[in-house]
This record gives sequence, C-alpha cells and structure tokens, in this order.
Amino acid sequence: MSDASVKSANNVVSKTSGKITCQISGCGAQVHRIESHIAEAHDGWTLARYRAEYPDAPTISKDLLEAHQKAHQKKIEEFKKVNDSAKITST
Repeated sequence: MSDASVKSANNVVSKTSGKITCQISGCGAQVHRIESHIAEAHDGWTLARYRAEYPDAPTISKDLLEAHQKAHQKKIEEFKKVNDSAKITST
C-alpha cells in the first residue's frame, strides 16, 4: 500500500484525492460516488447489491459529502436572507 492511502475496514481511502475504492473484485477504481461508478462500470450491480455485499464500505467519499453539506448550508443561509428581507419589506 502506498503512503497516499490508508486501509480502513474493507476499503482503501486515498489521503491525497479523498476518493474511495470500489470493492468489486478486480476493480479498485478510485471514485467519489460508488453509485455513479457501478452504473457505468458494473453491469448487473446496483447500490443495494453493493451495500449488501460490502456493508462496511463507504458509498460516498468524505470530500463529496462535505461539499454537499456546504452547498446545502449555503442554500439554507440564502433562503434565510431572502425570507428575512421579505419580512422587512412586508411590514
């Protein structure tokens, strides 16, 4: 194993790219989202099957999850600003 990755449960998570490794035999692709990867690269596989066969393997990278959370928080903050502005102008 290289210095750029660490073993965690049954998966390898890259320290440098933040990607997760596909656990399907012989694959090893480094991806941020397993569902997209298996749809493109593994005929007959679904996210449900992947989770059943590799229950300890992550299906989304930490980096992608954090990006989604930041985007969601930004939308909430923008909504609050719009909502607050509407309250001020309607009084």
